[in-house]
Amino acid sequence: MSLTPKQRNIVIGVIAAVIGFVALIYFSFIAKPRAITLQVWGIESVEKMTQVFDQFTSGYPHLTIFYTQFSEEEYHQALLKAFADNEAPDVFFVYDTWFPKYQNKAWPLYLPQDKQITVKKLLETYSETSLKPVLVNNSYLYGIPVSIDTLALYYNQDIFNASAIPLPPKTWEEVLDLIPKLRILEPNGRLIRSAIALGTSNNVRWATDILSALMGQLGSPVVDENLGLVVFKDATLWQNQPIVPAEAALQFYTQFANPLSINYSWNENLPDSVIAFSQGKTALMIGYEQAIDVLREYNPLLNFKISSLPNFRNNPNQNNYARISYYLVSTQTKHPKESWLFLKFLNSNEGADAYYNITHRPPANKNIIAAYLNEPLDSTFLAQSLNSWIYYQYDYEQFDNVFKQMIDDVGIRKLPPHDVVLDGANTLNFSWK
Repeated sequence: MSLTPKQRNIVIGVIAAVIGFVALIYFSFIAKPRAITLQVWGIESVEKMTQVFDQFTSGYPHLTIFYTQFSEEEYHQALLKAFADNEAPDVFFVYDTWFPKYQNKAWPLYLPQDKQITVKKLLETYSETSLKPVLVNNSYLYGIPVSIDTLALYYNQDIFNASAIPLPPKTWEEVLDLIPKLRILEPNGRLIRSAIALGTSNNVRWATDILSALMGQLGSPVVDENLGLVVFKDATLWQNQPIVPAEAALQFYTQFANPLSINYSWNENLPDSVIAFSQGKTALMIGYEQAIDVLREYNPLLNFKISSLPNFRNNPNQNNYARISYYLVSTQTKHPKESWLFLKFLNSNEGADAYYNITHRPPANKNIIAAYLNEPLDSTFLAQSLNSWIYYQYDYEQFDNVFKQMIDDVGIRKLPPHDVVLDGANTLNFSWK
């Protein structure tokens, strides 16, 4: 039976409506991504990271991020346990010194197959120093650098004003010259106020890093990664003089905690160096940018300023010791694509700018460094990051233990620096095998 034109139009309309309805249902399921929650672990505050996540998820409303904050002291063990229990987060934070322990736990991005991140763009965006740990064979990217923090000199402006000192010291020689002006000693030799918090292992925060920085200034790369050897025991020429950098660094560092030294300024009975600085018990300290948070917490009214890390006068080795922060994607994630979306956000100028402005950690992205190079409080850290260095630590806990042991052996036990350095290097080299 043939249909009339009117009936034909009705049938066509019904069919079109059914097709449209089916298509609507189908595409509503297809177009709407599945809701996913990512677990992220780190040491930044929940308050700050929530703001970073909000900016990221505004472009990916199907993604939710649950963040867990740890103290730096408990984080490493908690992370290792999570991997051992097969309960690791999707994304996690590490420092460059931690990376060798976590490289086999990170899900790399294979760059030849990725449409957004290229080696050329990475090299334009980041320093070679920050990329070296995570960019393997120009093909595999194991993480995104978000911050390059460097050691700098903190000074108490009120103490400097009261002591009629107009400018911070730029060299270690100038630091030594200031000790009699800044230090307060009782007649019996008891230290009332320290000039600078240096010389011990137990209460100088980042003592291992400070000693590493001194070795670098004295011409040692500390390790030869290609040979798989610690080389700080090897002699080198420094200002046309043969020295063993580790020995010279140890002697220089430990003099500040030696009561018999004219540069005595610190001892193991004082509080943690950052806490002591916040209390006005020391005029100078060496620290990373993150020390600012501690100082503001303990003494919001503290009048302090920051200058570049002192170097030795006329030193050709103008380098700055760094600690670089990364985010990695876990091998245990069930959502590698979505996890890498977050890292790609951190890699973008938009994400890097958000991370810096929210956390105030000195950025790794060179475009963001250039944009904020004149920020009053952060300018020192941003400028130093452009000429920073790190060295490979196959086991950062082992390095930390050995460096602190060397400080104690020279400073407390009064053992010969040559023997101490040789023992320390042999211990680290034996464990590297």
